[in-house]
Amino acid sequence: MISQDLIETYQRDGVVCLRDAIPEKWLALGREGIDQNLKNPGRFFRDHTPTGASSRYVFDYWTWPQTPPFEDVIRNSPLGEIAGTLMQANHVHMVMDNWFMREAGASNGAPWHHDEPYFDFEGTLCIIWIPLERAPIEDGLTFVRGSHRWGQLYVAPEFSENVPFVCEGSQYQPV
Repeated sequence: MISQDLIETYQRDGVVCLRDAIPEKWLALGREGIDQNLKNPGRFFRDHTPTGASSRYVFDYWTWPQTPPFEDVIRNSPLGEIAGTLMQANHVHMVMDNWFMREAGASNGAPWHHDEPYFDFEGTLCIIWIPLERAPIEDGLTFVRGSHRWGQLYVAPEFSENVPFVCEGSQYQPV
């Protein structure tokens, strides 16, 4: 499924796009999990929809223990194998689940950021983003190839206000 060229691209650029790598069964379970989670939000649920906006921008994380479809995806889908292959790792541990929903017409979204500062974690990290619906390219994610090799991380911004989290003694630079 994942060629040596893709592994080398991932190692060099820090990002690859694997089209149609996740069977529809797992995408459907992801959508089902979001529907369940929206009806019963977890303690980390965040609604960053501006006041008066008709289209929502919401997300939640650490939901899989209370959301059976997410647990099924995490435990049984090819995600772990994909991450392990890309990282050339013998073992893979899931650190966190996180989903985002930005409805069509939403005027806000995530500001540019490195993902790593959001995790209290050291070691090799592979984040897998899975779109559950088709969207125009301008609404997709943007990556900076090779930024994982800069030797510099940036302060994690708070999504609602796009202001940096304050951390005393942090080595992270402002964006």
